[in-house]
This record gives sequence, structure tokens and C-alpha cells, in this order.
Amino acid sequence: MWDHIYPPRDFLLFGEPKRAEKAFRFLLDYPHVDTSMMIPIQLLPAINEMLAFLPDSNLVSEHMDFLRRFFHFTRQWCDAETGLVANLLCLAVDFPSHAGLDGLFYEAGMNSMWYNACRVLENFAMENGDMELAHSAGEIAAKIEVSFPKVFFDSQEGFLRTAMRQDGSYPKHELFLYTNIWGLDYIHGLHLFRKLFRPLADYQVRKLHHPMGHIFMPIENGISGRSSVSEHMNQHLGHECLCARLGGQMAEVRHVLSGYLEIFDRYRNAVETFNYGYCAGDQTQRADWQTFSATAAMQACIHAATGLHWHRGGLFFLPADDSGTCRLRNFHFRNCQIDFEVSGKGAFVSSMQLNGIDLDGTMQIPDDCLKEGHVIWRVHRTSVPPKHPLLLYALDAPVSRLRSDSKLLTFQVDKAVHAPICIYSPDDIHVRVNGKNIPVERLPEKRFTFDYMFQRESLVEIKLVARR
Repeated sequence: MWDHIYPPRDFLLFGEPKRAEKAFRFLLDYPHVDTSMMIPIQLLPAINEMLAFLPDSNLVSEHMDFLRRFFHFTRQWCDAETGLVANLLCLAVDFPSHAGLDGLFYEAGMNSMWYNACRVLENFAMENGDMELAHSAGEIAAKIEVSFPKVFFDSQEGFLRTAMRQDGSYPKHELFLYTNIWGLDYIHGLHLFRKLFRPLADYQVRKLHHPMGHIFMPIENGISGRSSVSEHMNQHLGHECLCARLGGQMAEVRHVLSGYLEIFDRYRNAVETFNYGYCAGDQTQRADWQTFSATAAMQACIHAATGLHWHRGGLFFLPADDSGTCRLRNFHFRNCQIDFEVSGKGAFVSSMQLNGIDLDGTMQIPDDCLKEGHVIWRVHRTSVPPKHPLLLYALDAPVSRLRSDSKLLTFQVDKAVHAPICIYSPDDIHVRVNGKNIPVERLPEKRFTFDYMFQRESLVEIKLVARR
């Protein structure tokens, strides 16, 4: 079913969101899919992404009964304290026993996507007046946000372990697979992994690097019955490369994409699995071409190589320490045809323009600044950090009336939504929403975040405060 959920992302990029909506309708009407845990867990964030391009869709309101059935079924398998969901499936390991697992267990990749699904479902339910469902989904998401790094992040290895058994124990032979960061494929993974980007990206370079890209797991993690240490499944390119960008490893982004694109250029085929060494076990790898390999490569090129992102609140650019020029032409978003270009050198942005007009104080395009028709969006990098607060993103929240000066950033959140906000600031900040003081969380690299339940037309004020 993943083969059906993932490729509609390409329809969005080709300017055909209605075709993506149609594909999702087929899945939502499939018998018993609401009790097939992995399918709706990915389907919800995929639909949420579609709504960024097709905001007037009635797909969610028409299928609220399905969403309720799915949530109430899946919640039965959740741990009451952690919110983590137990299942029988270990992503990318066909037989969990090869990973030392049996029965029900909590798997990292699945739970990172379960977090995405709960964040999305909370807002879906609020928009459709089901506050009980919204509260339940939001409560589980909040639990996962706390428990996920505690359960899965191994500080000694610097990466996510694959799974924990229901009794709280770990397999004797632990695996550290790139599928464990699957949740970064969708937008709320940015918030879940917000403190882990650098160690995760460093681990990919240290342990998964291969002349043609990445390997599936470190050599010392090899398991029987699979050629895991000599293969790469390219449907994971998107979250691997985005992790590298977020963790300051842009050279790794280029390295991984270069290996993939070299093979694509040679064969004109979106090869799904690279088998580097033809070790025993390759005989079981039957599929060498799948559409979601091409989909992942598209996501890696746009999100990780250029830094262009989207959510239901609109478009945003995610800065990274890079150089050179990247261009994206004729990108369709809602009623706009966008020509995007990023140039210059450095980890910060000196200017961001729409049709020649500067946008100050934000990396997310305010809703009242994006006009219909042809849009030229230009970003220029610099090594000089901003001296004022800067909105990096407001996930799934449209903003408008944004104003910025040397010490104060203000904007309006236009709809009722539960949204994480991320701010860059050279120094400490005070945040107020509708006059109420809001606590903020300090993140690495002078970033700050707060997660808030916004009412419609909420006024956000972010004031720079020099440390004493």
C-alpha cells in the first residue's frame, strides 16, 4: 500500500492535486484499511500534505468516520504512558526475528509516523468540530514527543535504535537503520526530531556512507538472511537527505543524490534498490524499479538540495550551510506558478524576495504576500547571521500581517490550529500570544520553539531580549 500512498506526492508537484486526491479516495474506501495500522498512519500526513496544495478539498470532512475508526482501533495498541504504538512490523526488515524481535514491539520508524498522524488528526478533528477526537489525538502526540527520544535515541551510537519490546527491553543485537527516521518524510517530523538533527546526520556520514550513497545499516549491524550491509533502498532518499541538510551535512546530500542520479542518467530508470555487493540474500530482492524511488528522489532534490518546503500554512525556505545556485522552474502551488532560485554562500539568508519585493523577518511566505499567477521567489545566502528574530516556520499555520524590526517580530496566525513555531534569534526572546506570555524551548544553533493552540487571528509578538 505504501506504493500507492507515496507516489501521489508527484501529482502535487506536477500541478495535479486533484489526481492525488482521487488516489487517496481509493485508499480510504478500501475494505478494512482502517484496521491495517501502517496504511492510515502514513495516509493521514500524506492527505495533510495534499491539503497544502488543495486547501478547498472536502476529502477529510467526508471521511471523518473512517478517521475515528482508525484512531480508536490503533489507540488500543498504544502504551498509556508513552503513547507509542505496538505492532508486528519492523520497517525494512522482512522478518522481525532477524532483528531479535517477536510478538508486539514498539518500532522507531512506525512511531515517528504515528506522531505525524496524531498531530495531523488533531487539527483535522478540530476543523470538523470533533473536539473529543482532537483532544485524544493531541494527548497521544504530546506523549510521543516526550517519550520518543528517551526510548529510541542511543546517545552512545548517536542514532535511533530500531525497536523496544513491550516489556521495555531491547534486543541483544540492536540495529541502527536509516528507516528509523522515516517520520522526517512528513512535515511534523521537523518538530519531533528537533534536538537530534546533528547527531543523526553525523551518524549517516560516519556509519552509513558508501561511495554510491548510503548503506542500509552499519557493517557491524549485519543480519542473517538479508544483504543489508551492501544495499540501499532508494525510497528513503527523501528523509535521509533532509536529515543531512538539517544536521549541517550538505556535502552528504550532494554525495547521496549524485550516486542515485548517476545510475538514473545511465539507465533512465528509477532503481528502487541498489545491491552494491551481490551478497547472499540478493535473490530475494525482486523489485529493481518502483515509482516511489523516483518520488523520494524528487523529495530529496527539492527539500534537501534546494531547501524549499511546504505545509498547509504555505511555503517556506529552510536555510542550510551551502553554496552555489539551485533553481526550480514552473513549480505549481495552489494558484501560483513559481520560479524559485537560491544562490550565494553561507548558513544564513541575506535576502528573500517575491517578485522583487523583500520579505524581512521570515523564511515562511506570509499568506497575504503570495499572489496568484507567476511568482519569482529568490533567496540569497550569507555567512552573516541575522541580528533580529526570524520566523523559520509555523507548521500548518498560515501567517499574515508580518512586521519585523531590530528587536520585535509580530505576525498573525490566521486560523485556529495547533502548531509548532520555530524562531531563529541571536539572543533570548520573549513570546506573547494575544498578550499572554508563552514559554519557549531553546534548541541548538540559536533556534527557539513553542507549540501553541492558536485561535483564529491570534497575534504573536516575539521580542529580542539581551542576556544579562
